[in-house]
Amino acid sequence: MIRYLVQLAYNGKKYHGWQRQINAISVQQVVEEALSRIAKTTIKISGSGRTDAGVHAICQFAHFDFPLDIPIERFSLALITALHTPHIRPLKFWKVPSGFNARFDAYERSYRYILTTNKTPFNVELKSYLPNHKLNPDLIRECLPLFEGTHNFIAFSKPNPDVPNTFCDLKKLNLEIDGHDYIFSITANRFLHNMVRRIIGCLVTISTNDLDPNLITTYLNSMTGDQRILFTAPPNGLYLVDVKYPNENIQPVHIDSF
Repeated sequence: MIRYLVQLAYNGKKYHGWQRQINAISVQQVVEEALSRIAKTTIKISGSGRTDAGVHAICQFAHFDFPLDIPIERFSLALITALHTPHIRPLKFWKVPSGFNARFDAYERSYRYILTTNKTPFNVELKSYLPNHKLNPDLIRECLPLFEGTHNFIAFSKPNPDVPNTFCDLKKLNLEIDGHDYIFSITANRFLHNMVRRIIGCLVTISTNDLDPNLITTYLNSMTGDQRILFTAPPNGLYLVDVKYPNENIQPVHIDSF
């Protein structure tokens, strides 16, 4: 068996997240079935992280063991043909050591969240639009540094008994405004379930209601996930945009415009 690593981009609108589901179609399932058709045997893949239902990616990584030695330059075309969908696309392949793990070897992940104030037929599916919330960019920017550093993000996540460690090192949280779009960039060593979307929901709530930014510090110190003021922002504006590995040979293809 040869272990491969693949970088995938996908539009998550049609899928119930990355991870395989019992009664719904996921990105992982579609890619596994396509690889299995090529190999003519069952192939299982393991991703660098689990994106929620409706969330997109331009830099999802996954590793898998494969019985065929397919040249790297031909593997993308073979998988594109086997996928039978334009909504998932392999961008790049690597051959990696047998002990490599796409999830546990990653040391940093980055997301982008696009919130638009102008709903059009062309951006409604790939950006988030919150018509009842008024955004105050100065107040939002005042809040951003309060999230940075190592904190217990349990208040900003969906409870998951399988993940007892809720501490994350949030390294960067920025806001850029491009026309009608508020573009949030967030980088951390790891993310909890719904963490990015609840952070965005918190920023929107504070901005809309002119609340004290120090509310964020209160939530970070609360040690509980029961924070009713925090809503989970819609998934369609969220993109996984980068994953970093110690191996310098693994450099993802970056898509600047999407």
